[in-house]
Amino acid sequence: MSINSMSTADYRRNVERKKVSAEKYLAQHRIRWLLEQVTSELVLLTPNEPIEFMVKRIEQMYALADSNASTDDIAIQRPRLLCVLGGPASGKAVPCAFLTEDAGMSIIAPSELIREEIRLGTEMGKEIGELLQRGETVPTAIITKLIQNHITDPKGSYVLDGYPRTLEQCLALESQVAEISLAIFLECSEDTMVARMAARQGGEDDHEPLRSEKLQYFQLRTIPVIEYLKAVGKLVAIDGEANKAEAIRQVQTVLNQQ
Repeated sequence: MSINSMSTADYRRNVERKKVSAEKYLAQHRIRWLLEQVTSELVLLTPNEPIEFMVKRIEQMYALADSNASTDDIAIQRPRLLCVLGGPASGKAVPCAFLTEDAGMSIIAPSELIREEIRLGTEMGKEIGELLQRGETVPTAIITKLIQNHITDPKGSYVLDGYPRTLEQCLALESQVAEISLAIFLECSEDTMVARMAARQGGEDDHEPLRSEKLQYFQLRTIPVIEYLKAVGKLVAIDGEANKAEAIRQVQTVLNQQ
């Protein structure tokens, strides 16, 4: 029957039947959900090869969909990231130790990852070594890659020790690794940080110019990270001048409120 020979009512009923049939088909094969999911992942992760990423993810997700896996199983898994931030000598080691030893999280210290990569003599380690010899900073892309490589459990909880230190690092971390779930910021006066650095023996903090350089870097580069995380509701401040027991108590309180 041609469209011209149909009555208006018949035509509408035919269109409605096709619409219902299409909806059933999409629901049966979870097509709509798959496309929405892969699109959201694409926007979140911003891969360098978007088409290749989409094809691969659709294949993976459709295979899981055929196996009757739940939507939670099909969705890409993202680790939980908790950052411990603060100025130099603000006491970051105490909450980091508690979160790893008592709360069971895995620690990620980017500075340690960099040193280990150099020690192992990998291609990336050699590149980092050459950069440092020239007095250049390690690019955000390299640090982000090291963090990605260190995350072995996509469902795990990880503590980032003193990272991110810049807004560029923060945005790269959230777009390429996972969103920051929580940031604990140790509030500490500059006088206290200076006194603590001066009291350290046998390290670079023995030299006043380096102490001043660290404080300046924190003020210029890291404070914007603190302000950003506070603005998006992910930052909780604790007292960086408190004793160890009080600092741990405050961290426990923060975790209990999550």
